[in-house]
Amino acid sequence: RRALWAIPLLLLVMLGAFAVLRGAGGDPFELPEGYALLPPPLQEELRDHYNLDEPWFVEFATYVRNAATLDFGPSLSNRYRSVDDVVRHSLPVTAQLVVLATLIAIPFGVALGLLGALRRRSAIDTASTAVASFMLVVPVFFVAWLLARYPGVRWHWFPLGWDSWA
Repeated sequence: RRALWAIPLLLLVMLGAFAVLRGAGGDPFELPEGYALLPPPLQEELRDHYNLDEPWFVEFATYVRNAATLDFGPSLSNRYRSVDDVVRHSLPVTAQLVVLATLIAIPFGVALGLLGALRRRSAIDTASTAVASFMLVVPVFFVAWLLARYPGVRWHWFPLGWDSWA
């Protein structure tokens, strides 16, 4: 029963994201000043191709259909690649990062939990709870930046890069 509730909840989240993006306005095919503009016939053809000239519910239905078939279209940051190609290329690296983060986080979390459990209602318990709470609320990208900046770049504790540890 809960799995069936996931479908309308997912559609509701998708509708919210769609409404925010649509409400932001603008046209993805009109470039800012200083950039070479697309010819108007090509802009119209692209709007027609992506159903941007249709009512919002048709655009949303197209969005849901494309998401359900895993067709996410062209990448906005790299016009010569599709989002599928970007995901296919990035997924193995992301999986490796998740495994490494898990191998670090689980022993660290278990150690903090055991330390707090052995010394209940002490300064150690309070400190371990505070550290655990802090680690939950600090954005991951900020922690990554800190780790890259100080131990990696300034203190040279470990090399940066993904190809090898050498």
